[in-house]
Amino acid sequence: MTIVQISSGDGGLYLERDFEGDTILDDYLTCPPVARLVNVYGINLPTEAGYAFRIQQGTLDSCLFTKYKLDKAFRTDTHKCVDGTLYENKHTVQKQRDGTRKCSGDGTVTYQSLSYPLNWEDNEKTTVENHEFEDMEHRAMLADPRLHEVLIKHVCKMSG
Repeated sequence: MTIVQISSGDGGLYLERDFEGDTILDDYLTCPPVARLVNVYGINLPTEAGYAFRIQQGTLDSCLFTKYKLDKAFRTDTHKCVDGTLYENKHTVQKQRDGTRKCSGDGTVTYQSLSYPLNWEDNEKTTVENHEFEDMEHRAMLADPRLHEVLIKHVCKMSG
């Protein structure tokens, strides 16, 4: 199910109006105008990826209203669901340019966002290099020797 299907009805109107037609958003998805991009991130930690809602109708001052509540009973085969919050994990199927793979984000950022620069690897003006590290958490990566090794390699390569 896509986000458009999930948010059909009033939510779909806002999605279409506020996001799908936003030309500024399109610019965020294009490769930045740099000669070289090094993308370093962790993978395969449980990462919050979305929410499951259910419609609850009620009345207030004799007016019918609809509101959305977290669906704490929701279950899916693709994500772990805890009280209506969906988490991707190392068994979550992720779409990539050349197929699919099972993995998740870094505990803070979803895999799809972290790996988006993979879409720019064919860009003629930018050299894109991706480094994925198992179990490297989003904030803790700053103290991780694997990140330091990548940074030193690229800084030394650039200066010498």
